Amino acid sequence: MNRRHRLSGRGRFAALRANGVDVRSSGLRLRAVGNGLAVSRAAFAVVGARSSVSRNRLRRRLRAAARPIVEAHPGLDVLASVTVAWDARTTQDLGRELALAWGRAERQVLDAAVPSPVG
Repeated sequence: MNRRHRLSGRGRFAALRANGVDVRSSGLRLRAVGNGLAVSRAAFAVVGARSSVSRNRLRRRLRAAARPIVEAHPGLDVLASVTVAWDARTTQDLGRELALAWGRAERQVLDAAVPSPVG
């Protein structure tokens, strides 16, 4: 995942907290909000890591697993939070869980943006 796909900045995280949809799936919490851009941006939080080495290793693996998802689904800002126990999963499992949660979040963001017909 290159730099343009990384979410950063206090204001962007505040927008996620205030307006984002929340999707949870098997220990993964994903908050997403539409960003109106042609690219998606992602950030990863690892909860409960006892060392920076294990936290950063898992974040690198999550970024690698998310690379194809971020490039295929533009227009979202996403914060994915996992526990350090996810380090035991394979990269394929990480990617599969991220893809499922990302798809659900994308549908919820799109549903929230489109007003339902009245009548």
